[in-house]
Amino acid sequence: MATLAFSSALFSRSKASTQSQIEILPTHSGYINDQGYYYVVGEVQNVGTTPVGPVNITATFYDVNGEFVALGNGTTTLYTILPGRKSPFEIFLYSANYSQRVHNYTLSVGQFLQAQNKPLGLEIITNSSHIDAEGFHVTGEIKNIGPEYTSFVKVVATFYNASGYVIATKFSYSNPKNLNPDQVATFEIILNSSIINKIDHYTLEAESWDYALVPEFNPASLILILTASTATYLQSTKFRKMRGKS
Repeated sequence: MATLAFSSALFSRSKASTQSQIEILPTHSGYINDQGYYYVVGEVQNVGTTPVGPVNITATFYDVNGEFVALGNGTTTLYTILPGRKSPFEIFLYSANYSQRVHNYTLSVGQFLQAQNKPLGLEIITNSSHIDAEGFHVTGEIKNIGPEYTSFVKVVATFYNASGYVIATKFSYSNPKNLNPDQVATFEIILNSSIINKIDHYTLEAESWDYALVPEFNPASLILILTASTATYLQSTKFRKMRGKS
């Protein structure tokens, strides 16, 4: 098993990058994961006024001498990113030989398409977390509050360390994954990695084929945030290790 180390060599940060309406946030990080591959994880934000997605992200890896090592590519986890909202992404360098040579990396926004708008029709009504032998669990319930049937309900967790940097992301589909109006489903996301001892908090996002997640704010705050075009849903929860309460 690879040793995880967030050092200057394995924890790289680049300046925020933008292409059109997509901004790579400076919360990304990189390290050699348990499988011995270099792993980059972060988040982007739609700073424009129209929905986009999915967004391709390219990582360029360099060695300690600044020489090019390899390219890696990934896409945002959310298929549709509404204005003001964020989505995580992850990139793997699937070569143990190249991964061991990586000292730092840069990130750039690749291709993406304008997407159709998704109305707000999903609500996470409960969530909690705990750690056991399987890993770090995030469980909860999600409801279809829209007027129509929807399919492929996906819940996405983004995990952060105490300094606010993204260190992992994981998603799963609800059970059941297709919901009628007013129907509630359960979800469980399991992160099985030695990185779980670095987790300080997490955020949740969700989408389905038809709907986006509603922001969890009171009406007055919601109006203010939507007016400012920053309606990013962040359901961030501190957890107590081993006690499993969030």
